[in-house]
This record gives sequence, structure tokens and C-alpha cells, in this order.
Amino acid sequence: MNSSSNRASTWTIIQLMNTSTRGMGRGAVDRMDGWYQSTYLTTSPDNTMIGASNTPTQQDSFSMRDIPSYNEIMLQHRETRIPLWKKNVMQEDVSDAVNGVLEALVSLQELKILAQDYEWDDMQSILRGPVLTWKLQESCSILQQARGFLSIDARQEIGFDWGSCAWRKCGAQADAQESLAELYNAIGLFEPFECLFTIDIVERSLRDILAVIPPDYKPSEEVIVQRTGEYVPYEPRNNPSDGGNNEMIWII
Repeated sequence: MNSSSNRASTWTIIQLMNTSTRGMGRGAVDRMDGWYQSTYLTTSPDNTMIGASNTPTQQDSFSMRDIPSYNEIMLQHRETRIPLWKKNVMQEDVSDAVNGVLEALVSLQELKILAQDYEWDDMQSILRGPVLTWKLQESCSILQQARGFLSIDARQEIGFDWGSCAWRKCGAQADAQESLAELYNAIGLFEPFECLFTIDIVERSLRDILAVIPPDYKPSEEVIVQRTGEYVPYEPRNNPSDGGNNEMIWII
């Protein structure tokens, strides 16, 4: 009796371990060879979805395969981002990083136009593109590490990556990243004016970064305006004469 109980207990522990650690060692190869779909999307051998009618479609399953696993994200963090924080920054790196911030500002102007026309798909493409994701992140990280070119006050204004602030003060970089993530997650839920409000937070953050860059390492103000346009602060529609139909901003 005791032997049977011990075996049952051991088997229960093994099952628990398998369940609790399932997928933790998986990566890109597993996402593409069918393991991901079979494990999490419960497909039958002929690749048709089974279950209730509200189960994700086959098309959805393939798009979900494109989402990196936690292991892949942390591998990229260890191999790419951490070494970047320790990089010996040169003047050419600073100039390239400033150009990366300017490119991001240009993309924001495109987002403003698309938001007013309800072009959610095109907005998602820009938000997921390299200019507003890894290129912006890399540019801001380089500027934050440019000790030989930027003062400590300037580097504190830029701040650390949104996911790496910890106990340190988060600056303009984190504000921009958080707002971009919020906008991406709320595409299709936000009204155009809500999108414009969120985009304005990103734009102000990036322009704050440019403001602390010494003139020697960035284009003239005229050139910046030519590339990114003049900054026009977002103004909510809250005119008291509109009969109380004030604009409401919901931040999720």
C-alpha cells in the first residue's frame, strides 16, 4: 500500500513539473514546426481547429506563431541589449542615434495622419516596424550611455529603457516606449483623438531628448523642422461653449 502510494505521489509530482515547466525551454524552431500550435492552439493532425466555434481560426494560429517566446526575448536581451549598454560610444554613434530619434519623429507624423483616417492596419505596421521599436530603443540607449558627449543631466533626462528602470528614475525614453506600447495595444479601441493624445506624449518625449543633445551632435533647428515639422501641442476639444460635450481621454 505504501509503495503504491509513493509511486502515485511521485507520478503526481512528475506530472506537476511537466505542466508547470511546459514551454519554458522552447524557442523559434518550436514555434515554426507545429509544436506551438499543437500545444497551445489544440489543432487536430490535419491542422483544422477543434473545439468551440469561438476557437482561434487557422489564420490566427499562424499569426500567433510569429510572437516570440519569453526565451527568445531574453536571449535577445542578453546578446544584444546588455552589450549595447556597455558599448564604448563614439561621436559617430551619437550622430547615428540622433538620426534614429529624428526618424521616429517622422514616423509619428505619419501616425497622426493615419489616426485621423481610422487606418488602424497601417498604424500597426508602423508601430511594429523597426523605426519605432528596436531602432529607437538602440538610439536612446546609445545616447544614454554617451558619457563623453552628453552631461549627466542630459543622460538622466533621456533615462533608461522602459523595462530596465528598476529603482532608477525613468526618463523620456521610458515615457515614449510606454506610450507606444499603449497605442499599439489599443489600436481599434481608441478614437482618433485618443490616438493623437497618446502620440503627443511620444512626440514630446522624443523632442525632450533632442533638446538636451548639444548642438555639435545634431542638425540645426531649421533642418530638424524641415524633417519632422514644427511641434504643435495636442489640444483636447474642451471648449466650454460646446455645450458640455467635452472630449474624454481614457488611458487603459
